Amino acid sequence: KKVLDNVLEDLNPLIIDKSIQVSLSTQNVMFKGVETDFKSLFKNLVENAIKYNKVNGSIDIFLTQSEDTIEFVIKDTGIGIPKSHQERIFERFYQVNKTKSLYQNGTGLGLAIVKHVVSYYKGNIRVDSEPNLGTTFRVIFHKE
Repeated sequence: KKVLDNVLEDLNPLIIDKSIQVSLSTQNVMFKGVETDFKSLFKNLVENAIKYNKVNGSIDIFLTQSEDTIEFVIKDTGIGIPKSHQERIFERFYQVNKTKSLYQNGTGLGLAIVKHVVSYYKGNIRVDSEPNLGTTFRVIFHKE
């Protein structure tokens, strides 16, 4: 939770700039790992939820644990990802929108980094997205 809170604090100017409402439902979970790995996972997913969201949009963030798992869910009201692109979004340098004028450009590495962290810790990541309605990323790690 502390790592996630720090990421949100760092990204707060971007959140304010787009008047995005952030809703948090978090538990203080413990997981054995490298803090910078989880910082980059949270940072890339939250940054995308801001970058590809609408002005006055919203982001819902959940960080919960059960007996066996830790789950991180981030849901935004942004532009969404067409179904035809969802398979490839975790590939390095892959970008859904290659036109330079519509949205801030990235390197196409953020979600590849997220996927690498999730894989390294033997977790799972799923995306559910509808164009113009938003995107939900669900990351599940199994406790050892």
